[in-house]
Amino acid sequence: MRAFAIILLVGLIASVAACTWLIFLLGLDAAGSWICISVYQNSLRTPLFSGFLTVGSFLLTLKTAILLRIKDIYDDPEYEIKWENYVTQEKSANPEKPAPKYYEPFTNLGIAMMANVVFAMLTAFLQVSVGFVPNPFAVGICLGFAITTTALLLFLWYLISSNLMSWFATLEAKRIREKNEKLAKAGTPVAPN
Repeated sequence: MRAFAIILLVGLIASVAACTWLIFLLGLDAAGSWICISVYQNSLRTPLFSGFLTVGSFLLTLKTAILLRIKDIYDDPEYEIKWENYVTQEKSANPEKPAPKYYEPFTNLGIAMMANVVFAMLTAFLQVSVGFVPNPFAVGICLGFAITTTALLLFLWYLISSNLMSWFATLEAKRIREKNEKLAKAGTPVAPN
């Protein structure tokens, strides 16, 4: 959790600094106004607001449903067996390291979803508050938050997809095991997997 927060903060600072640097790098146009600021205010601010407001609202409303559905992965006996094997391997590789918690990946997913909701809503709010200030630093903050939130959404997508792939593999293994048990009960030879 602490590492996640530190990485998120460093990413936010880096993206704000990079956006502000880009605004200063591109400089002023012939009329004396900042090039990036006029592009941001005329073309980017409104789509960024509506996009991040939509994403934040969507994640907020579906967070519970997504987490309850993914919790089925962790409640499956097949996952418990895999987890026990993983803990045994981790203990033998590094005995001083504390054992991982059973629901730790699930907890991390919940934290990442909540961080996505907060950052998406905050980014949308910044677009309609700080985004109106025609200052390179204000626009850099708005664009930096948009970049960080997008990266955070990609990270969330990765977490959800890895959980789903694990779940699909567990379902497939369970299906094969049940099929082999049926064949064994019927007296049919079981083909090796």
